[in-house]
Amino acid sequence: MPAHALSLGQFPTVISRNLNLSIIATGIMAFVGILTETMTNVLLPVLMGLFTVSTATVQWLTTGYLLMVAVVISVSSYCNRRFTNRATFIIAMVLCIAALAAIAPTLHADSNAVFNTLQQLGGVVGTTVMALCLSIVQFGHGEVGSRDYMEATKQGGEWALIVVSVFVFVAILANLRAFLNERRQNVRMR
Repeated sequence: MPAHALSLGQFPTVISRNLNLSIIATGIMAFVGILTETMTNVLLPVLMGLFTVSTATVQWLTTGYLLMVAVVISVSSYCNRRFTNRATFIIAMVLCIAALAAIAPTLHADSNAVFNTLQQLGGVVGTTVMALCLSIVQFGHGEVGSRDYMEATKQGGEWALIVVSVFVFVAILANLRAFLNERRQNVRMR
Protein backbone atom coordinates (compact mmCIF):
# COMPACT_ATOMS: atom_id res chain seq x y z
CA MET A 1 0.00 0.00 0.00
CA PRO A 2 1.59 3.32 -1.02
CA ALA A 3 2.08 5.96 1.63
CA HIS A 4 0.08 9.15 1.31
CA ALA A 5 0.15 12.48 3.06
CA LEU A 6 -2.69 13.47 5.33
CA SER A 7 -4.54 16.66 4.65
CA LEU A 8 -5.13 19.13 7.46
CA GLY A 9 -8.72 18.01 7.90
CA GLN A 10 -7.69 14.39 8.53
CA PHE A 11 -5.77 15.14 11.73
CA PRO A 12 -7.63 14.49 14.97
CA THR A 13 -9.24 17.57 16.46
CA VAL A 14 -9.48 16.19 20.00
CA ILE A 15 -6.57 14.51 21.71
CA SER A 16 -7.52 12.18 24.56
CA ARG A 17 -6.53 12.84 28.15
CA ASN A 18 -4.62 9.56 28.22
CA LEU A 19 -2.53 10.56 25.25
CA ASN A 20 -1.80 13.95 26.84
CA LEU A 21 -0.68 12.22 30.07
CA SER A 22 1.51 9.84 28.09
CA ILE A 23 3.09 12.72 26.20
CA ILE A 24 3.78 14.56 29.46
CA ALA A 25 5.25 11.45 31.10
CA THR A 26 7.51 10.59 28.18
CA GLY A 27 8.51 14.23 27.84
CA ILE A 28 9.62 14.22 31.45
CA MET A 29 11.63 11.03 30.90
CA ALA A 30 13.29 12.57 27.84
CA PHE A 31 14.01 15.70 29.87
CA VAL A 32 15.58 13.59 32.64
CA GLY A 33 17.89 11.96 30.10
CA ILE A 34 19.00 15.30 28.72
CA LEU A 35 19.29 16.81 32.21
CA THR A 36 21.48 13.92 33.35
CA GLU A 37 23.77 14.31 30.35
CA THR A 38 24.06 18.07 30.89
CA MET A 39 24.78 17.68 34.61
CA THR A 40 27.41 15.05 33.86
CA ASN A 41 29.22 17.32 31.41
CA VAL A 42 29.10 20.30 33.77
CA LEU A 43 30.32 18.26 36.74
CA LEU A 44 33.27 16.57 35.00
CA PRO A 45 35.90 18.70 36.82
CA VAL A 46 34.15 18.15 40.18
CA LEU A 47 33.98 14.40 39.60
CA MET A 48 37.66 14.33 38.64
CA GLY A 49 38.52 15.96 41.97
CA LEU A 50 36.17 13.84 44.06
CA PHE A 51 37.28 10.51 42.67
CA THR A 52 40.87 11.58 41.88
CA VAL A 53 40.68 10.24 38.34
CA SER A 54 41.95 11.55 35.04
CA THR A 55 39.93 13.34 32.38
CA ALA A 56 40.02 10.23 30.20
CA THR A 57 38.43 8.14 32.96
CA VAL A 58 35.68 10.57 33.89
CA GLN A 59 34.74 11.20 30.26
CA TRP A 60 33.48 7.62 30.09
CA LEU A 61 30.33 8.96 31.73
CA THR A 62 29.64 11.04 28.64
CA THR A 63 30.78 8.26 26.33
CA GLY A 64 28.41 5.86 28.09
CA TYR A 65 25.50 8.15 27.38
CA LEU A 66 26.43 8.52 23.73
CA LEU A 67 26.79 4.74 23.40
CA MET A 68 23.33 4.30 24.97
CA VAL A 69 21.87 6.79 22.49
CA ALA A 70 23.45 4.95 19.57
CA VAL A 71 22.25 1.54 20.73
CA VAL A 72 18.71 2.55 21.70
CA ILE A 73 18.07 4.64 18.60
CA SER A 74 19.36 1.78 16.45
CA VAL A 75 17.00 -0.77 17.98
CA SER A 76 14.04 1.51 18.78
CA SER A 77 12.12 0.61 15.63
CA TYR A 78 12.42 -3.09 16.41
CA CYS A 79 11.41 -2.49 20.05
CA ASN A 80 8.39 -0.43 18.97
CA ARG A 81 7.19 -3.34 16.83
CA ARG A 82 8.07 -6.05 19.38
CA PHE A 83 6.85 -4.45 22.64
CA THR A 84 3.92 -2.29 23.61
CA ASN A 85 4.46 1.38 24.41
CA ARG A 86 3.48 0.60 27.99
CA ALA A 87 6.13 -2.12 28.37
CA THR A 88 8.81 0.05 26.80
CA PHE A 89 8.01 2.98 29.06
CA ILE A 90 7.86 0.83 32.21
CA ILE A 91 11.27 -0.65 31.36
CA ALA A 92 12.66 2.89 30.96
CA MET A 93 11.18 3.99 34.30
CA VAL A 94 12.48 0.91 36.13
CA LEU A 95 16.00 1.39 34.75
CA CYS A 96 16.00 5.06 35.66
CA ILE A 97 14.67 4.52 39.19
CA ALA A 98 17.01 1.58 39.84
CA ALA A 99 19.98 3.65 38.73
CA LEU A 100 18.85 6.64 40.83
CA ALA A 101 18.59 4.40 43.89
CA ALA A 102 21.98 2.79 43.23
CA ILE A 103 23.90 5.91 42.19
CA ALA A 104 23.42 7.78 45.47
CA PRO A 105 25.62 5.59 47.72
CA THR A 106 28.27 4.64 45.14
CA LEU A 107 31.79 4.78 46.44
CA HIS A 108 33.86 4.38 43.30
CA ALA A 109 34.05 6.16 39.97
CA ASP A 110 33.61 2.87 38.06
CA SER A 111 30.35 1.91 39.78
CA ASN A 112 29.13 5.49 39.46
CA ALA A 113 29.73 5.30 35.71
CA VAL A 114 27.79 2.03 35.42
CA PHE A 115 24.77 3.34 37.34
CA ASN A 116 24.87 6.66 35.50
CA THR A 117 24.82 4.78 32.20
CA LEU A 118 21.77 2.78 33.32
CA GLN A 119 20.02 6.00 34.31
CA GLN A 120 20.84 7.52 30.95
CA LEU A 121 19.54 4.39 29.23
CA GLY A 122 16.19 5.03 30.89
CA GLY A 123 16.26 8.61 29.66
CA VAL A 124 17.14 7.58 26.12
CA VAL A 125 14.33 5.01 26.03
CA GLY A 126 12.02 7.75 27.29
CA THR A 127 13.18 9.95 24.42
CA THR A 128 12.39 7.28 21.83
CA VAL A 129 8.96 6.68 23.36
CA MET A 130 8.40 10.46 23.26
CA ALA A 131 9.17 10.45 19.55
CA LEU A 132 6.71 7.61 19.07
CA CYS A 133 3.97 9.44 21.01
CA LEU A 134 4.51 12.58 18.97
CA SER A 135 4.30 10.57 15.75
CA ILE A 136 1.00 9.07 16.94
CA VAL A 137 -0.37 12.55 17.56
CA GLN A 138 1.01 13.82 14.27
CA PHE A 139 -0.47 11.04 12.18
CA GLY A 140 -3.61 10.59 14.25
CA HIS A 141 -3.50 6.84 14.70
CA GLY A 142 -2.02 4.11 16.88
CA GLU A 143 -2.48 3.02 20.47
CA VAL A 144 -2.26 5.18 22.76
CA GLY A 145 28.75 6.53 53.11
CA SER A 146 32.19 7.63 51.80
CA ARG A 147 33.75 11.01 52.45
CA ASP A 148 33.80 11.71 48.71
CA TYR A 149 30.04 11.19 48.59
CA MET A 150 29.52 13.56 51.53
CA GLU A 151 31.65 16.16 49.77
CA ALA A 152 29.64 15.76 46.59
CA THR A 153 26.36 16.27 48.42
CA LYS A 154 27.70 19.38 50.12
CA GLN A 155 28.29 20.82 46.66
CA GLY A 156 24.65 20.47 45.66
CA GLY A 157 24.52 16.92 44.38
CA GLU A 158 21.60 16.10 46.66
CA TRP A 159 19.50 18.79 44.99
CA ALA A 160 20.22 17.39 41.56
CA LEU A 161 19.22 13.93 42.79
CA ILE A 162 16.04 15.33 44.36
CA VAL A 163 15.07 17.30 41.25
CA VAL A 164 15.66 14.35 38.93
CA SER A 165 13.79 12.02 41.31
CA VAL A 166 10.80 14.38 41.40
CA PHE A 167 10.67 14.52 37.59
CA VAL A 168 10.89 10.74 37.33
CA PHE A 169 8.16 10.18 39.92
CA VAL A 170 5.87 12.72 38.24
CA ALA A 171 6.44 10.85 34.97
CA ILE A 172 5.57 7.56 36.66
CA LEU A 173 2.39 8.96 38.21
CA ALA A 174 1.24 10.57 34.96
CA ASN A 175 1.85 7.39 33.01
CA LEU A 176 0.17 5.14 35.60
CA ARG A 177 -2.84 7.45 35.57
CA ALA A 178 -3.02 7.17 31.78
CA PHE A 179 -2.77 3.37 32.00
CA LEU A 180 -5.56 3.20 34.60
CA ASN A 181 -7.81 5.47 32.54
CA GLU A 182 -7.16 3.35 29.45
CA ARG A 183 -7.93 0.13 31.34
CA ARG A 184 -11.20 1.61 32.69
CA GLN A 185 -12.24 2.63 29.19
CA ASN A 186 -11.46 -0.86 27.86
CA VAL A 187 -13.53 -2.46 30.63
CA ARG A 188 -16.47 -0.16 29.87
CA MET A 189 -16.33 -1.05 26.17
CA ARG A 190 -16.72 -4.79 26.88
